[in-house]
Amino acid sequence: MGTVALRVADAAKTFHRDGASRAAFTNIDLEVREGEILALLGPSGCGKSTLLRAIAGIEPVSRGTITLHTDPVARGRTGIVFQDPLLLPWLTISENVALGLGYAANRRVGATETVEAILRDFGIDDLADAYPASLSGGQAQRVSLARTIVTHPRVLLLDEPFAALDPRTRAHLRDWVVDVVRRRHLTAVIVTHDIEEALVVGDRIALMSCQPGTITRIWSRGEGNATEVLAAYQSELPAPTWVI
Repeated sequence: MGTVALRVADAAKTFHRDGASRAAFTNIDLEVREGEILALLGPSGCGKSTLLRAIAGIEPVSRGTITLHTDPVARGRTGIVFQDPLLLPWLTISENVALGLGYAANRRVGATETVEAILRDFGIDDLADAYPASLSGGQAQRVSLARTIVTHPRVLLLDEPFAALDPRTRAHLRDWVVDVVRRRHLTAVIVTHDIEEALVVGDRIALMSCQPGTITRIWSRGEGNATEVLAAYQSELPAPTWVI
């Protein structure tokens, strides 16, 4: 791997509401190198999506620093893909992707691809004139990813982008996204609570605990097998509350 693309140092996030405080995550230290895919694995409610939003510059941290290539993180320097594709229903697929090109131009980033070129590369050029309502879940996520990648993000952030898909589509799209990231030499962080997904996608896996979220283990590819990761994951699950 290359130089450090993303560094999170002693980061913490605490929410304050109605006189009460709740720590979403604390003591987070992470490095992601250029061209690497980091899988951020953890149970629901452990703060992994909040951490991803902090990396995106959407949510400020309460303590610590987040830097991209030594520069302080700022909104617009990363690209984020959510579980919901968030396509504008009144625009065609071409027009939705063109929004990304316009955004890249506003950031003074050279747009090296046309809408037609990226639709063709992503295998969705036949959908150029279609509207989002006519797409399958997998097709809609391809469009969402295309719209994000044309903004030339320094780090691509994926917030459980396959969670709403059926198992067959999820596996196919997951492999396709990894191929896109590799071919385009992107740096990526993917949030997931799916152990298999983390093992398949991640060059490294960072396991988060709950309440507040902290990084408890990091495995490099080939270090942790499914049984070991599952045991560590289960140890981080909150104890069930029984109501009789």
